[in-house]
Amino acid sequence: MAEPDNAPAVLLVLHDVAPQTWADYRPFVEVVDALGNVPITWLMSEGTRQALRQLPLSYTSDAQYLYRLPDFTPVAAPGLVWSARSAWRRGLSKMLSDRREQRWQYEPVIRLGLHPMDMRHDFSRRYWLDTLRRMLNEGRRPLTKAAWLATQP
Repeated sequence: MAEPDNAPAVLLVLHDVAPQTWADYRPFVEVVDALGNVPITWLMSEGTRQALRQLPLSYTSDAQYLYRLPDFTPVAAPGLVWSARSAWRRGLSKMLSDRREQRWQYEPVIRLGLHPMDMRHDFSRRYWLDTLRRMLNEGRRPLTKAAWLATQP
């Protein structure tokens, strides 16, 4: 069954993923097998921004935007991300993510930003897998950042 072009999307974003941790992400890749190439993002310093302008890339991102390169034109793309290093941070992250997801329920895209640390804790790993499954069951379609950005004016 073909997805409507205007169906909301969910983007799976893996941050700074070391090759030895890819096995931790297998459940997510299995759920979103149509995702294909999963893009990796990073936090940007001014030096990184200057370097990106010189590379043959079409976009980069931060927590709330995708940026078309080389001019860094922002395109709103809100994202959920956790701080999973301690139990209290995981609890606060879940509370904030639940509120943000509710606030953004009508946004055309919500990015899910998973970090290797998230996969080390059952609580956060379950949250991400449950959130991804729920969003897909609600009709959101999985896309890479590049594929979604190509649909934006």
